[in-house]
Amino acid sequence: DGFLCEPQPDCDPPYFNDVWRSRDGANWELVTASAGWSPRPGHQCAVIYDNIVCFGGFGLPQNPVDVWVSPDGASWEQVSNSPWNAVDPEEVKYDFEGFAVGDVIYTFGGDRETFDFTDPENYLRVDNDVWRYALPSP
Repeated sequence: DGFLCEPQPDCDPPYFNDVWRSRDGANWELVTASAGWSPRPGHQCAVIYDNIVCFGGFGLPQNPVDVWVSPDGASWEQVSNSPWNAVDPEEVKYDFEGFAVGDVIYTFGGDRETFDFTDPENYLRVDNDVWRYALPSP
């Protein structure tokens, strides 16, 4: 299977929201074919409080602002639906770097590009800021 399309607003590649796991990197097991969040690229996941936390990603007309938590990768609960790496939803970034330190997730940089190739300012929407997100203590 493959996918071919020219970059344009009407061309949406197939994105997924499946979750896989492996104990050795060679053998993989499907945990769920459809996690709670919408299929998307450019998101991140981290582990805090022994839970997987997934957030961010690319979406049109607006990047998603939801945050999802799972203890096992199979069952997911949405814990937030507010901008987590921006001041308002229109500024939320995708393709950022994120990782956990202790019980806090940090995100670094990212992209707010809209793929509007007629917009001369579009290439300027790459940021180098740092954001911090923490779940409530269990």
